[in-house]
Amino acid sequence: METHPLYPDVAACCQTYPANTAALFQVYCDLLLERKWPEVKAVGSARLGRAVVLGRSRDAPETQLIVPINATEDLSAGLLDLIHAEALVHGPAAVCTLAIVGDDLTVLYYRVQAGIGV
Repeated sequence: METHPLYPDVAACCQTYPANTAALFQVYCDLLLERKWPEVKAVGSARLGRAVVLGRSRDAPETQLIVPINATEDLSAGLLDLIHAEALVHGPAAVCTLAIVGDDLTVLYYRVQAGIGV
């Protein structure tokens, strides 16, 4: 992964939040290379204690907060509340999406909204 040409784009976040490095890098590459989003940026989130991706798809004008999560991680209502609080920092129209990365590096994207309980 460190030898990939896109790794320098996420290296700082990977060093700060090493626990979700693989998921972050997989989601970053998927959005940029496969889905061809015009805006993709990895940023650290102290509130979430992990790196996230901010981006915008070709079809949507609003910023999306993408939270890479390993499939083996536990999800809680508390984590979803923190994700929504983080999204508000990036604008009231920000969309929250969980990017769940499997062991085989398959990425499943789930859009989440306030008010949904787990």
